[in-house]
Amino acid sequence: MSENIKFKLQEHVPKIILGGLGLIFGVTYLKGKLIECKERGHLNNLRAKKQKEREEKLFALEKKYPSGPESATIVSLPFEVLVSKLQKRELSAQQVLEAYVAKAIAVTRDFNCVTEFVRACFDQAKDLDSLKSPKGPLHGIPICIKEDHDVDGMDTTLDCAGYTGVTGIMASEATTLSAVYRVAVTDATQNEYDPLTVPIPWNAQIFESKRPLRIGYYTSLPVFPAMGDTPDTVLKAKTALEALGHTVVPFEMPDPWRMVSVFATLATADGGNMIYKKLKYDEISRAAEKFKLGRSLLSSLRLKLSSLFIKKLPFSGDPTAQRSEVLWEYLYEQRKIKYEMIDKMKIQKLDLILAPVFPFPATRIEDSDKFFGGVCYTCIYNLLDFPAGVIPFGIETCSKIEPLDDQDDYFLKLAKEDDYFLKLAKEGIKSAKGMPIGVQVIGKPFKEEMMMDRTNKKEHEPHDGYHRPGSSSISVTLRSAPWNCNIVTCHHQIFGSNGSTWHYTQCAPIKFEKVSVEP
Repeated sequence: MSENIKFKLQEHVPKIILGGLGLIFGVTYLKGKLIECKERGHLNNLRAKKQKEREEKLFALEKKYPSGPESATIVSLPFEVLVSKLQKRELSAQQVLEAYVAKAIAVTRDFNCVTEFVRACFDQAKDLDSLKSPKGPLHGIPICIKEDHDVDGMDTTLDCAGYTGVTGIMASEATTLSAVYRVAVTDATQNEYDPLTVPIPWNAQIFESKRPLRIGYYTSLPVFPAMGDTPDTVLKAKTALEALGHTVVPFEMPDPWRMVSVFATLATADGGNMIYKKLKYDEISRAAEKFKLGRSLLSSLRLKLSSLFIKKLPFSGDPTAQRSEVLWEYLYEQRKIKYEMIDKMKIQKLDLILAPVFPFPATRIEDSDKFFGGVCYTCIYNLLDFPAGVIPFGIETCSKIEPLDDQDDYFLKLAKEDDYFLKLAKEGIKSAKGMPIGVQVIGKPFKEEMMMDRTNKKEHEPHDGYHRPGSSSISVTLRSAPWNCNIVTCHHQIFGSNGSTWHYTQCAPIKFEKVSVEP
């Protein structure tokens, strides 16, 4: 009898173990869900509270600083004129600040782009006006700081990638950018705010040089082929540079697939854990969902299944890089790629590179989360740490977008046979008529002046009737910035022309977010 009971118990042991494991898994899962619901509820309540406070503050400021002819005149002044009037005290810092606050409020009513205004800015603007002489060359100039940068006493948000990257400057014109950087990088002293920057002063001789340059160019990358009017826009920029006396020659990127793979691997070397922890309970856009799901089991399975149907997944990265020895190999690979690029530029005797910024203009907002691969045009230079400037140079006419079945080129065949994303892009670009197309000028490390000089000159060339840029941006290895003046600042957020979040490099409009004074 006892043997029968023992036998039956042995027979049911696996079921008991599996049942116990299932119970533990179920309890753990439910506990996690309860914590998630609690955290989501807390964040939703906090978000609602912040939105209510924000609206009340905006309404109060709107009544206090109404938009009028005087403020409209101030915000329409070119940068150099505004600088001059502030230096001569023809305008006060308070007048300029109030004008830009009024403009920011008006803009956010259309675009919902203001988070909040920094309260201290008004007192600090008053302090600037009380000084006997201007505090510095940018005395009282309004600028913008994206809300993912830390401002004392203010909330800080995560950017698309979940962390704050290298700070760059964006403006409506390249001339404004060079003027600001010329002031920021004033001498060879160590920057007290960031002692890790290289103390190399601004080189006016390079910036003002009339020497003809040798420039390489490419119109597309195989990682995500450019389409529509984007390749032609690069060619028109090439023609404009040649008209200025420069030599512009074809340049072939050394293995862009490898560059993008190394970038993706280093960007997710922790398996996405840091980003996941920051985003797991928060409300995020579809475009950022991939960062949240990057470490989940279901996402890994989906990635494996997708690879069966989509052969090229350049931004999937290498999960083995979570091991330190593999990570070191990729860091070495990054350094190796950088020197390979520099050597190739030396062989062709190139000073700069001209290239697209994105494979097409801003696409439909519902498709924006599917085209992350398009950032290959800019992330390569993040990997290389090369200075790059972006300006608008054309508009999308949709004249090159024909029905898929009527074309017979290499990229179309690739799209038909292999790539769902290219098919979707070909269709989506048809709705981008009239959208601006940017080009980027890339320089060698610590040659920002040369790159900025070319963007300045190219900006003033006539191109496709699109003379007024939405925004120009410079992403540089800023060497030293001893900020010797107080600057009235305005926190900003950049969105694409259609609301998508990564098309800022395609010359999207700047919108204002927070106003403060930067010491």
